[in-house]
Amino acid sequence: MNKTSILLAICVLSPFFMEAQPTPVHLLTENLPDPIAIDASQPRFSWQLEAPAKKAERAIYQSAYELRVAPDDAASGGSVWNSGRVASDQSVHVSYAGEPLLSGRRYRWQVRVWDAYG
Repeated sequence: MNKTSILLAICVLSPFFMEAQPTPVHLLTENLPDPIAIDASQPRFSWQLEAPAKKAERAIYQSAYELRVAPDDAASGGSVWNSGRVASDQSVHVSYAGEPLLSGRRYRWQVRVWDAYG
């Protein structure tokens, strides 16, 4: 078998060996799905995990998370807060802990999660 055949076999077979990851869904800020404005200096974030179809028969749980908050405009650049990886199963009312957020400014947030398998 030459190198091209081996590489092709790896590319074709790799999806069968990769584990699908749980996905954070139902993202909420202060218990609202897409708030236009909130009156909280330290907003709280919540999410749920959705198991991939292949893992639906097994219980999944979160072992860690990372939250990032950034201004909603592309010109402003990076994030205003990054929690870093936090070893926790908490996914309800996780409080913002960054610099004070500016009134009248739009922000976006994202969460990355790790399950028991890393």
